Amino acid sequence: MKKEGRGYYGLLQSGLQLAAGVGLGFWLGLLADRRLGTGHWLAAAGAAAGLAAGFYLFFREVAAVSREEEERRKGGPGDAA
Repeated sequence: MKKEGRGYYGLLQSGLQLAAGVGLGFWLGLLADRRLGTGHWLAAAGAAAGLAAGFYLFFREVAAVSREEEERRKGGPGDAA
């Protein structure tokens, strides 16, 4: 059985990382807001930081999957001599 690489599962994992990053950043910011009494500014900043980190991880995974797909196409069964 041939190993397919990351594929769709890697992209699914990246989507979950994106959601978890936003949620965790918001939650940590909300805790800091409650402790410091700063309204909801830190919660918004935490969510934005989580979103940025999640997008970074997501696009890194998309690039890796694209690279693997391109290598698979180049090294297909028709190239064997």
